[in-house]
Order: sequence, then C-alpha cells, then structure tokens
Amino acid sequence: ISVTAALMFSAGVVSAASLPEMQEGLWSMRTQEVKNPGNKREDTATYSFCRNHAYDKEGEALMKGMKGCTMVSENFAGGKYSTEMRCVIEKAVVAGKVLFEKTVMVSQGTLTQSSTAAHGETHITYVPAMFGVSDKASIVDSKYLGSCPSGMRPGDSLKPDGTIVHR
Repeated sequence: ISVTAALMFSAGVVSAASLPEMQEGLWSMRTQEVKNPGNKREDTATYSFCRNHAYDKEGEALMKGMKGCTMVSENFAGGKYSTEMRCVIEKAVVAGKVLFEKTVMVSQGTLTQSSTAAHGETHITYVPAMFGVSDKASIVDSKYLGSCPSGMRPGDSLKPDGTIVHR
C-alpha cells in the first residue's frame, strides 16, 4: 500500500484543480529512495509506462479509496500540490506467518508538474516499523517521451529491452 501511494502520488496520478492535465502517452519514471533505519539508499532503474487520462483517474480513485486510509489534507499553492494521508494497515499473515502487526502509515508529499513532466517528493513514516522500515523518503521524476508503442495499453510498462509488460 505504501509503495502504491507513494508512486501514484509522485507520478502525477493525484490531481488538483489547478494542476495541468498530464499528456497521454509514454512516460519515463525514475525513483530514488532513502529508507531508515540505516539511511539505505536505492536508485531504481528508469522505466517507462503508458498512461492516459482514464488510467490517471483510475489511479486517483484507487489511492483515495484505499481501505483504512484517510486524506488528512490537500493543498495547492505556489504551483505545488501537497497532501498528507494516514493509513492504518492491519496485520498481514501469509502461510500462517505474521509478516507485520498493525501499522500506522503517514505519508506527506508535494508534487509539481507540467503537462510533460512531474517531480514528486514523499516522506512516509511507519509506526511501528513495517518490514524493518521506520521511515522512507522518495523522489520520483517523470517525463513524457511521446506516443505509446504499438501493442501498449494504459498501465502497461516497457522494459529496457523493448518487452511490453501488460498490467
């Protein structure tokens, strides 16, 4: 849930009345994260995905409708959209093994975007820690590349070798 919220927010899926509509087509996304404890840095490879306005609206509805989550605040000022979301994530059990107990996640983020680029920064805290992570900072940069290749639908991603991965 935290990954979904952070990526959707940072990719520009969340909308505010004053933000420009994102260009439909192929977009690249690069994510940098710092996880604590330990100040562990991760710089993910840039990947590409296909989007359209319906896909963006679907992502927005998914994020705003996540079970156990409430939007604490939303604001648009100075060309930036900011939000704070609080989620209560219930205990996860897989094959009889408890992966984590009930955790409260608080996500605060800002987004600046044009129709062809977006920059998002998100800070997430987990109390108690989830999967050993107490907090995480993410920076996601996205840019428009052009039309989606033939055979790609909104939500599909494009691997560096040209392989299309359908969602």
